[in-house]
Amino acid sequence: MNSVTSSQDNAALCAELLTAVDALSRRRADLLDDAKVEQFVRQGWLSWQGGALRVTPTGARVCDAVLLAYA
Repeated sequence: MNSVTSSQDNAALCAELLTAVDALSRRRADLLDDAKVEQFVRQGWLSWQGGALRVTPTGARVCDAVLLAYA
């Protein structure tokens, strides 16, 4: 995989995090793809806390950065 593809994949994953955070805020974790959740957890953007999926501080910063990029 070249760096351009990797950058595009990472940008897409960052954008998908916004959708995941929105679903979590609406208490609709059931809408999330398990494989994506695993990717977000590996990235340190989401974590399991007491059986609930939560956005980490790093994940919140990624969301803020994505929103700023689209502003």
